[in-house]
Amino acid sequence: MRDDSGNTVQYTSSATLADGEWHHIVGVINPDDDTVGLYVDGVFDGESMGPLGAITLTDNDLTFGCLHNDSGYSNYTTCTLDEIRIIKRAITQREATSLATEASLSGAARAGPGSIILLYLAGVDESLVYKLFTGRVIDRVTGGDPDNPLLILNCEDLGEILHERTYSHEYTSPTQISTIVDDILDTSAPELYNEKDTTNRTIQNHFRDENLWSLLEKLAETATYSSGENGANFYTDPGGTLRFKKYGAFNCGEALSDGGDGATQNILDIETRTSIKGNPPLTNNAKVIIFEEENNPLDGDTLTESAEGWSSPDPTDTGYPQSDTGDKAAGTASIHFNTTNPGTVYRMRLNLGDLDITEYDRIAWSMKYGSGLSVDDFSCRLWRSSTWTTDYYLKTGITKGAAASWVEYSVDLGDFSATGNPGKIVDTVQIQANHSSQIAVSYTHLTLPTN
Repeated sequence: MRDDSGNTVQYTSSATLADGEWHHIVGVINPDDDTVGLYVDGVFDGESMGPLGAITLTDNDLTFGCLHNDSGYSNYTTCTLDEIRIIKRAITQREATSLATEASLSGAARAGPGSIILLYLAGVDESLVYKLFTGRVIDRVTGGDPDNPLLILNCEDLGEILHERTYSHEYTSPTQISTIVDDILDTSAPELYNEKDTTNRTIQNHFRDENLWSLLEKLAETATYSSGENGANFYTDPGGTLRFKKYGAFNCGEALSDGGDGATQNILDIETRTSIKGNPPLTNNAKVIIFEEENNPLDGDTLTESAEGWSSPDPTDTGYPQSDTGDKAAGTASIHFNTTNPGTVYRMRLNLGDLDITEYDRIAWSMKYGSGLSVDDFSCRLWRSSTWTTDYYLKTGITKGAAASWVEYSVDLGDFSATGNPGKIVDTVQIQANHSSQIAVSYTHLTLPTN
């Protein structure tokens, strides 16, 4: 920290942080006590003392991941930063520990009445795929229990603001209607993006507290285009973009479909409530239920990396199965089996703990078997405790994938046959490789997706 008089106080931690793990760091600057200190993972690491007077921050005075002084930036570090918070006072040790131990809030959990939120689909790496809905939170309801928390955010479509706001401006020279639409949104509805066709109709006018909805309606009716079309549609799409497009120019880039248009179905259900505003009325408070995207095996996932809970009733080389952390990004975090003359079948088992399969549609796993294995097909069996010989679910004839490469196998639970009375609670899954004569010595990796 450097104060306004040029006094500098620096503290350097001796903690080992370059270990590939996340650490929570709190830096505390206390000019009243002339101290600069650090907390590492909630524990006080140390501090340095020196004269500190008044401190005025400007845009360039607060930096992360490098050193900054009057001559510029230097000493860049290679790291990843997340959950950055800036608190405009020196916090206590109890507060620093609390920051390190509390659960990180998701964007939805942080949102409250008045917040503008964006709902989108993303992969496990959090990269944006496409937007679904931009809305303003009008109510927040929490419930459930610690093991099954519930958060409901009631939102209103941002298209509603077109009925609530006005626009005033005088155009003393002829101005394109599309330019006026742009001005309206920049001035009176900055929350909305806009996409518009360029018009060749110009007007000059003085707008005095015009309602946005009715003003856009008038402009749409009078719009003309160089291609000869007259008139435009305007609407706010689920992504929060106001589209002012000539008749017949509707286009939706979101790949959401109920299957009725021949595209792949990814919508399970839609619930909407129609607003009394607009003509036709706006669809407000929409809930879209979609298929959840699958996740790759995660680092530290006990199902995919820890041999604990895994077993095989068939002969294996000593020391197998083994934990194998692998590469999460490549999907190779796995359990490693090695076989020695297991005969005509080889079985890999995992104890899951009690699992109610009522709400599940399918089971999926990723497997790579060695090129020396002569596999005809696979089978999968689910059961509870020691009842596998009398009460179980079984799916046979699962088509094998290519050897020596990772292949995902996905089986609908509805395709399993039931023997005896297996019930809806299972605690064991078994993957079995089948061959008409014998399976040769080789290696097998198996992963079970986290969801």
